[in-house]
Amino acid sequence: MRVSKRGISPVIATLLLILIAIAAGVAVYMYVTTWIGSSTSTSAVARSEIQIDAADLNATSNTLTVWVRNVGGTTANITAVYLLDSNGAIVMNDTSISQTEMSNHQLSPGEVGKYTGSVSGVQSGYSYVIKVVCGDGASTTYTVKAHS
Repeated sequence: MRVSKRGISPVIATLLLILIAIAAGVAVYMYVTTWIGSSTSTSAVARSEIQIDAADLNATSNTLTVWVRNVGGTTANITAVYLLDSNGAIVMNDTSISQTEMSNHQLSPGEVGKYTGSVSGVQSGYSYVIKVVCGDGASTTYTVKAHS
């Protein structure tokens, strides 16, 4: 009796070789991208972090007072204060903060700064959003209700 020895067909052999080559290529790609990623990583730049502790909006005297705290690990340079109405429209924008408005707009970590600015067109009983922005782009918002 004769036993027939059959191997795999040339088509299946070709497909297996292609799959092995693809798997090897993927393994090399993963290794190289991981190696390059770890050798070219850069350190993150620290951004300032601020929060508004309290705010007061007086519609009678047309004054806005905001207490801003630096809760980050780097100095926060306060560069702008905005007051927005409930629709998001700008009621007041102060992009050049003076020494009379905020005696120290460079807040060290943990330090609190007091901003006082004048506003107009504020109605008592309505809510407004205060947005404080730092020079590096960090910002925070706070909702305050105007009073008389």
